[in-house]
Amino acid sequence: MADQEKVAIVTGSAAGIGEAAALAIARRGFKVVIADLREDAAKETAERFQSKGLKATPVAVDVGDPAAVKAMVQQVEDL
Repeated sequence: MADQEKVAIVTGSAAGIGEAAALAIARRGFKVVIADLREDAAKETAERFQSKGLKATPVAVDVGDPAAVKAMVQQVEDL
């Protein structure tokens, strides 16, 4: 992560309450990782955030799979 940027991983954030939470966090200056099982929905949500000038990155992840979660965290650390 460049220059100690504040990053928040929000699971289930492609829609609903998760999206609302991610939006609130992004508005506070965090780069938000839109982590969701549905890759297409995560991408769409991240694009909506970006169109508002917010920092968001989509990541497809199954949080029920420990290896997938570990890979997601590694991916975020490499941003």
